[in-house]
Amino acid sequence: MSERGGGGGGGGGGGGGGGTRRRGQALTHTRPAQMVCAASAVVGELQTQAKALGFEDGSYATFHLRRNDFHDQYKSVIQTAEQIYETTKDKLRENELIFFATDERDKSYFDFFVQKGHTIRFLGDFGEVHLDTDFLGMVDSLVAASGRVFFGTYFSTFSGYITRLRGYLLKNDKTTYYTTKTHFNENQQWTVGGFWGREYPAGWYLIDSDELQEKYIVKKPEEEFPQLARD
Repeated sequence: MSERGGGGGGGGGGGGGGGTRRRGQALTHTRPAQMVCAASAVVGELQTQAKALGFEDGSYATFHLRRNDFHDQYKSVIQTAEQIYETTKDKLRENELIFFATDERDKSYFDFFVQKGHTIRFLGDFGEVHLDTDFLGMVDSLVAASGRVFFGTYFSTFSGYITRLRGYLLKNDKTTYYTTKTHFNENQQWTVGGFWGREYPAGWYLIDSDELQEKYIVKKPEEEFPQLARD
């Protein structure tokens, strides 16, 4: 039996039984197919550009930076580009290609990453995506979920959604972080809860079995299920 499930999910904790989580996964699966196709085209181009920069595996880093409304709502996670870089630089490769999913309109905000040798890309760099603008956020999230390493914004349910997508895509949980020092490694903690401001691995592990899920939330998963332990 697979430890993880596939599909889309929302931000927040992974409560409820396995059947409920599986039905929720099915109901929130990313549609229409055009969104997935559009994201796949962007991912393919990013892989090509990463290889051109010397990264033979075609991988790249991704960020989701939510800024505009958070200036008023959650000032504690609003940072300068320099602060974000200092927090995340040890997980970035030298001169690595970075894709930013963001609501920041002033692209000069990201110049610091360029000054540090990184090539940066946004969804708008890949030509016109022929979709209703209401769906562009979904494309952004799918691309952001594809990164070798991902850095999200704490308190953002959009970052939480990307985190869950990475779980469904079998990304190593130790490659998902937050941009703030206070919460940087929080995704590495095998905790269970219902706080909406972050995502929990219960949302994508063992979702086909209530019995296994119950064991999972009682103990650290690597103790109960050695196959879940990761380097």
